[in-house]
Amino acid sequence: MAAEIVIAESRAEQRSMSLSKKLSWFLVSLFVIMGVALAFIVRFATEQYNLEMTQRLNGSIAMYVAAEEQLIQNGVHNEAAINRLAARAMVINPTVEVYLLDKEGRILSHNIPQDVTLQKRIPLQAVKEFLQPDSPRPLLSLDPRSPNSHKAFSAAEVRFNDQLEGYVYAILGGQTYEQLAKDISQSYILKIALASILALLLLSFIVGWLVVRVLTRPLKKLTAGVLNFQNQITGQEAPNNAPKNKSKGDEIMVLSQSFAEMKNKIE
Repeated sequence: MAAEIVIAESRAEQRSMSLSKKLSWFLVSLFVIMGVALAFIVRFATEQYNLEMTQRLNGSIAMYVAAEEQLIQNGVHNEAAINRLAARAMVINPTVEVYLLDKEGRILSHNIPQDVTLQKRIPLQAVKEFLQPDSPRPLLSLDPRSPNSHKAFSAAEVRFNDQLEGYVYAILGGQTYEQLAKDISQSYILKIALASILALLLLSFIVGWLVVRVLTRPLKKLTAGVLNFQNQITGQEAPNNAPKNKSKGDEIMVLSQSFAEMKNKIE
């Protein structure tokens, strides 16, 4: 019973809320939704931009590794060569992790510490798409160290006597990149950017609230005038020019109810 009383009082309070308050709450809800949506859109767009930029700048790393030495010959891979070339690739880009794959996508060799658990096979669909001319960017594929995540990569064919022997597969955003991204996400610049977005939303809300107050002020004056006229018809007095009315709702509802009451009185 007490809960029903509270709910009834809450509904009565909502019905008695003025038009300006309703519009103000609407603006608050709208700007909160817009702020959250804007944050997600900016974050997604930034991630896609970074992935595409990284892949376009470093997309030829796997090709350079595959062209330096013969990495696979008649199905036998050169472990020492891949280790040397992977180390050189990491000098160019410390976030690169290089893998040597066979024709089926199985990992033959890599430059990752031996105690790290890796996936044994890489799906080749994205790799083959990457090797096609004018393929879209960014293209993402499986990270052997993080089976639940897909990252930007570079890939190149390994051939011997014009026969496909395997692939060089390089993850462009390995564990080092993830750590750097985590550190940057806590940087002063991003905090300033977030504070700027919040300040802009707050300023927009204040401007919108002022516009609402200006637009609803004539309606409030009209409502007060109608209530004064209604009180004069019914013989009630409005002390201090602040007429009271038992009607519940915003200014438009009060006007409608007052008009109906005066119509009945006149009739």
